[in-house]
Amino acid sequence: VLRTGQDNVNEEEITDSDGSVRTIVTKKTLYESSASEPYIVGVIRDITDRKRVEEQVRTLNSELEQRVAERTRELARANRYLDEIIDSIADPLFVKDRQHRWVLLNTAFCEFVRRSRDELVGRSDYDLFPRSQADAFWTQDELVFGSGEECIAEEEMTDADGVVHTTVTKKIRYTDEAGEQRIVGIIRDVTEQKKLEAQLRQAQKMESVGLLAGGIAHDFNNVLTPILGNAELLLSELGPGRQTELARQIRLAADRASELTRQLLAFGRKQILELTTLDIAEVVARFEPMLRRTIREDIGIEIVMAPDLGAVRADRGQIEQILLNLAINGQDAMPRGGTLAIEAQNAELDEAYLTEHPEVRPGPYVMIAVSDTGTGMDRVTQDRLFEPFFTTKERGKGTGLGLSMVYGIVKQHGGSISVYSELGRGSTFRIYLPRLQQATGTTRVEQRPHRTGTPVRGGQTILVVEDNGMVRTTASDMLRRLGFLVLEAGSPEECFRVAETHAGPIDLLLTDVILQTSNGKEVFQRLRSARPSLKVLYMSGYTSNVIVHHGVVDEGVHFISKPLSFQLLSQKVREVLDLE
Repeated sequence: VLRTGQDNVNEEEITDSDGSVRTIVTKKTLYESSASEPYIVGVIRDITDRKRVEEQVRTLNSELEQRVAERTRELARANRYLDEIIDSIADPLFVKDRQHRWVLLNTAFCEFVRRSRDELVGRSDYDLFPRSQADAFWTQDELVFGSGEECIAEEEMTDADGVVHTTVTKKIRYTDEAGEQRIVGIIRDVTEQKKLEAQLRQAQKMESVGLLAGGIAHDFNNVLTPILGNAELLLSELGPGRQTELARQIRLAADRASELTRQLLAFGRKQILELTTLDIAEVVARFEPMLRRTIREDIGIEIVMAPDLGAVRADRGQIEQILLNLAINGQDAMPRGGTLAIEAQNAELDEAYLTEHPEVRPGPYVMIAVSDTGTGMDRVTQDRLFEPFFTTKERGKGTGLGLSMVYGIVKQHGGSISVYSELGRGSTFRIYLPRLQQATGTTRVEQRPHRTGTPVRGGQTILVVEDNGMVRTTASDMLRRLGFLVLEAGSPEECFRVAETHAGPIDLLLTDVILQTSNGKEVFQRLRSARPSLKVLYMSGYTSNVIVHHGVVDEGVHFISKPLSFQLLSQKVREVLDLE
């Protein structure tokens, strides 16, 4: 290239430090400037994966050669500056000076962080990112400046919209002709990849542990059978005495071991189910007396069953076991008393739910929610909640198999289970069981009028109050898609300012129940004093029974559970707006 001045495009093989051979395409272009000696600009593209299928690689190579030729002609026609060259790179790319200030950025970087080039040039990480992230970026830069070695790091980066991205960033040191040092970095967004990897690892782990646990339990039961059987035989033959007491202890231990293996079998989805058509409302009604005898007196029990509840195909005993386990766990989370709520209603799981639970099939379900007002759980605990032998209880007070058994039962019924919890605000377990399209047998199904389609008064105005930015944005986008004019507020204070400055009518308030500085009911009452015709729809990550102490779920109050589905939100909004 230096000798001829002609661009060079070459396909090569390189071996990295792990011994892996990669196929690359390298393009080298002579760059001439009156201010410096000629130098070569090189761009490398890894095409290893594309070489795996011959037909694809031929097509891709053809496209690559065409793009390279087009870029070569462009560069030959114009002697552009370095920022114009890197602007053609698809990945976010930046250059920092020795004071860690951005001096050069491509368009991809600006789009990635959701800021303009004018907002970025001359500023540092501390001007734009959370301090913890800026500290990490600064430390990495200093290592590169000091050592001169490249740095490749996985890190988190928050854009201007508050979205946290997981990135892999490569940084190298560059010294210009004047001796000034620069950091050149290129970023790859791996957020979705990491999310999918985590989901895959968790699913594989649960599946592997389930197979192992189920297999062990199955075999161990074969060992327990003679132990338990012979202990009972001894008890039938022995009279009162020391030997009888020893045999009784053997039987008790075997019974306990048998219970543990039963739980392992449930988790491993290897137990035998007796499936019948069930009405969950009837199952809960029959189970309620035993539940009230089991749960402490300082814990209130509230049960709400939807009148139009569909039927499911399930094992009655296993459903009761699920309710019992979740109720006992809820009781343990409320050492000073509280409220245990059991709710059931029909649900439609759509694409929005499937993005977080890819193993679930879309369609009609019966949702059973068991909620408590107890201590709640952090994210780390929630991530391990259904693993066998994981427990937060004191030694000797729990085996860690209760929730893993619940998990296995639900999965064996073709359903799914999720948990929503916040420290100090209780927990809600939601179980989704496939709903039968037509009820059979003695199942009770009451028909209710149901309207479909989008609201006919799409021009109405809805004020959305939600302190979680992502939830607020999602709800607002759904409503806008339905044709509504949407006003947004991230706090009660902002809500009041929006309402005061909005000249037109506000037909509906869609508000979270629990806000950082207030609650949804107080916000509604204050707004309605100035707007008497205002209607309200409450939303929350908890079931309606958990938030009753906030004074929300009174007669005539309308409520929608998170996660919000497009169809349910449309129906609920239409239902509230059409009220006279």
